[in-house]
This record gives sequence, C-alpha cells and structure tokens, in this order.
Amino acid sequence: MVQHHDTNHQERQSPVIASGAANHRKPRPTIIIIPGAWHQPVHYTALAEPLRQRGYKVEVAALSTMGDPDAIRAKTHHDDVEIVRALLEPHLAAGREVVLVGHSYGGLVATDTAAGFTVEERGAVPTGPDGGLQVQGGGVRAVVYIASPAVVEKGISLTSGMEKMSMGDPPANEGKVTLEDGVAKTSDECWKHLYSPADEKVSRAAFAASRRHHSVASFLSASAAGARDLRARLAYVVAAADEFTLSPAVQHRIADGMGPRCTKHVFEGAGHAPWLQPELLPRLVGVVTGVAED
Repeated sequence: MVQHHDTNHQERQSPVIASGAANHRKPRPTIIIIPGAWHQPVHYTALAEPLRQRGYKVEVAALSTMGDPDAIRAKTHHDDVEIVRALLEPHLAAGREVVLVGHSYGGLVATDTAAGFTVEERGAVPTGPDGGLQVQGGGVRAVVYIASPAVVEKGISLTSGMEKMSMGDPPANEGKVTLEDGVAKTSDECWKHLYSPADEKVSRAAFAASRRHHSVASFLSASAAGARDLRARLAYVVAAADEFTLSPAVQHRIADGMGPRCTKHVFEGAGHAPWLQPELLPRLVGVVTGVAED
C-alpha cells in the first residue's frame, strides 16, 4: 500500500499580509472553490473570507447541475467542468497559479478541471514539429478535496467509484436523498445529517439556502481523469464525523487511493461541512494555504 503523509495536528497558519508588503514575492495562487451537490456559492462564505483576509483572491463556482428539475435533468458533471474551466482560463492566460478546492461532489469536478492544466504539465509543452519546448506558466498548483467521493481512476462515475470504495457498506445518505425522474432531492430533515454537528441555527440556515434538486446524471457520467493521475499536489480532508455522504472509512480509502502526491488530513469531530464549525475553520484554512504556499 502506498504510504501517505497523514496528519491530524494543527496546521501552520499564514499571517495576514499587509497591503504593499512583500511585493518581491511570487504572486499568491487564486483559490477556486467548487461546491458540493445542492450547494451554492453563499455556502462557502465562511471559508472564503478568511482566505481573502490572508491576501488570496477567492472565487466560488456556481454549478449547473442543481436547481429546477427540468433545467438540470440532462446535466452531467462535464457541464460543471466547463463552468470551472471558464473561471480557470483567465488565470492560465495570465500565467497565474490556481488551487482548486472541491467539496464533496465538487471534488469530481475539480479532478477533471485540473487534468491537463496543472503547473507541472504547463511547465514545458511542445511548440511544433521541431520538438522545442515552451514554458507556459501558471496552471493548477494543487487540489484540495473536502469529504469528497472523488474518483481515483479514469473512466468511472462518482456512483461507481463510491460503490467500489464502500466495499458493500450501504450509502451513508440512504433515506436522506430520494431519486426520482433523473433528479436527486434532499429530504426535509436532511439538514440534521448534512451539516451535523454544526450549530442547529447555522445548519438550518445553510439548508434553507441550498438547492433541493441535483441532477442524477452528474453522478453517473464517466470521469475524464482520475485523482491519482493528476500531476499536482493533492490534499484530502477526512471529515471523521460525517453523517451524510461518506463514512470515515470510505474517505480514508479514497484518500489512500490518490497515491503519494496526496496528504491526508483527519479532522476529528468534523461533519460534512467542516468550515461551518468555528473550532475547525482555522485548521481548514491552514490546509488550503499550506498547499498554496509550499
């Protein structure tokens, strides 16, 4: 079995950089957050703001696979990849580096978005028949997965990947989500599991802001890449108290399957949305800034 750097200690926090300080430094990567199923950009404000305070530009994608059932039924995760690639493209053109943060389903989108566009891959590319190489600059520096059922191998769907990693265990969200006519709908009481153990008021507000319907097709579309094949630094946040999507055991298997480029961070007491737990937020910010700065 491939050995990972596995850490559950407090990550080093980045100091807030004063305006105009350290101008000689390499520009900080832009951070693009990719939401999980049923989640909107507003859900990630608590994670985005501390990163901005540390001097990072942060963008949060608005995905196409959730919303009105008739509008989303035929949407696959590839439609969401196109959306995130559109956010990524200006940074590539400017030679800037980017860190992708994929929450839950967003990890599947992050992997396919990054494939072929990593800093390593863009570092030297053929320029023509003479075989010369050109340094393009910029690209995806790292991918952070948060409690994500990201597939580790190319050509399989999120659903197939989860079935493989579950090793026969029933899905954690069984009874919390209903599948009907190509749409996955969260139950009225789903908030208790989706955001537990976050504060009840915070959990209810987050659930009220969610889109209740998500395209089933996005869970069945085959990945164009596997996380273990990405030529970038990877980090996986194991939410050890997740009651919604993935048991901790499955999360560990996914992280281990990503290979030696992946560092696993075990968050004891973390639910499916750990940034909503104030006691865990600084450490989560540290995971993101850690891969952005190292």
